[in-house]
Amino acid sequence: MTGIRSAVAAAVLLAVLSAPAATPRLGREEFVPGSGVRIRMFRGMEQSPLQPPRAGVRRSDQAHVVAVGEQWIYSQCLGNWKGPGLTAMLGEVKFAPPPPLQFATPEELETAFVPLAADSEPDAAALLKWINAFCPEGKFTGLEPAFSGNNSKVRRFRPGAPDAPEAYLITRNGIRRRRVVVVYRFEAPSREREAWAKLCRRSAAAAGFWEVASKTEPSGGSVRRSAARQAGVERAIAGIRGLKGWWYRETPNYVFISNQRDRRDLRLVQRDLERARQIYLRYYRSDAAVTMIGVVRIFETREEYLRYVDPGMEWSGGYWSPSRLELVVSPLPRNVPDSVQDKVLRSTAFHEGFHQFLHYAAGMAESGMWFNEGNAEFFEHLSLRGGSFTVSVTDEEVEEIRRLLRSDFDLEAFMKLDREAFYETSGRNRNYKLAFALLYYLLKGAPAENQRTYAAIPFVYFRELAATRNDAAARRAALSGVDAAAFNAAFRSFWNDRGRLRKAGRYNGIFSL
Repeated sequence: MTGIRSAVAAAVLLAVLSAPAATPRLGREEFVPGSGVRIRMFRGMEQSPLQPPRAGVRRSDQAHVVAVGEQWIYSQCLGNWKGPGLTAMLGEVKFAPPPPLQFATPEELETAFVPLAADSEPDAAALLKWINAFCPEGKFTGLEPAFSGNNSKVRRFRPGAPDAPEAYLITRNGIRRRRVVVVYRFEAPSREREAWAKLCRRSAAAAGFWEVASKTEPSGGSVRRSAARQAGVERAIAGIRGLKGWWYRETPNYVFISNQRDRRDLRLVQRDLERARQIYLRYYRSDAAVTMIGVVRIFETREEYLRYVDPGMEWSGGYWSPSRLELVVSPLPRNVPDSVQDKVLRSTAFHEGFHQFLHYAAGMAESGMWFNEGNAEFFEHLSLRGGSFTVSVTDEEVEEIRRLLRSDFDLEAFMKLDREAFYETSGRNRNYKLAFALLYYLLKGAPAENQRTYAAIPFVYFRELAATRNDAAARRAALSGVDAAAFNAAFRSFWNDRGRLRKAGRYNGIFSL
């Protein structure tokens, strides 16, 4: 039976691959919000946010930095589209290509990004440098003669590589000089290149300009911020300019960006994530965490989320991207009951929200998986009631943890698992459950019984991680004086004692060093 199914599947796959691709067709004219540009993209293409540039901390001086080349593209991107066989990006020529810096602070970027004068036309050499920085895989060699567009002048960049993207310069002279570039990247087979290229020329020729009155972006009200935090807000907002249907809301510690038409989900997360953040701070006090703004992106559809996420994260329902400084959330299908929607969305936000909090609170240091995922799982179980909160465990979870602990389990080795080992597919679910079990014991079980040696472990670890930015050093400090065998036995026995579990369930205090 298996052989027959495989043969049928292979035949179907072969038929799909052999079938001629759908003929590409131009869609309706689109007005790119906030840009003053209108353009016709291909049918089936949808606007998609451009991922923000990677960010991190420079080791030499602990300054917050961003990837220079990515920030240069990001700051000039007006729109980004994805569809079957093709992606397209619309950019505005604003800055000369930056010097060869890998990462830089916002202040250093002001020097690195040199504006190209808007009152004069850059020469062909300058435009070639610009397009080859904006789209390096094209290896463009020159500009072809101009032809008339839609109240514009259009010139094609001559590609210098096989199957290179198509790129067009679209200009407008007059009171407000404009220079935009549209780049079409092909995913279709090479044999279809000519048909796609002809339509790309038609798409570029249909591009035009219109004047837009300046207006304030919609927001949830004015929120006063420090200069550093305001820079984070502006960075997040810049990423949705030119995206149809996208909007943002500000709260004291977050900026939420979304294209959801029904805004109930966002209001729920907006309210509860602020409350959860105060709880994170009660456990892990940090001045560093309050100096940065949290960015939360929520999509309208699951399909949009999958097009956006980092490679390898397609299985997730939400994740914190430390390299992009974004908490990204996937919606559930709308046929899922509201009660389930609310529960899943809230737990996802609480879980990923802790990852985001810890990233800033520990000075962007990489923490141990037992601590990072264990705490995230712990806070995923938050229940908010008025001004109080509880963290509880179900009978089903207790039985699952007991089953896992009946197998060979080395607690000391578990606390040393690196990211790759922790997320290894076959053991991922097991590791998540055991990390939760460990932090539940350390944050509720041990302090409920006044076992101060064990209760202090996560707090010493966090303090040392923030001070040293070194996982191994923090773990050594946290486990100093702890007998590994006794710790392992205490952890196992806790989960097999219903009386101790009930006592931990009633404990809602927070241990202090």
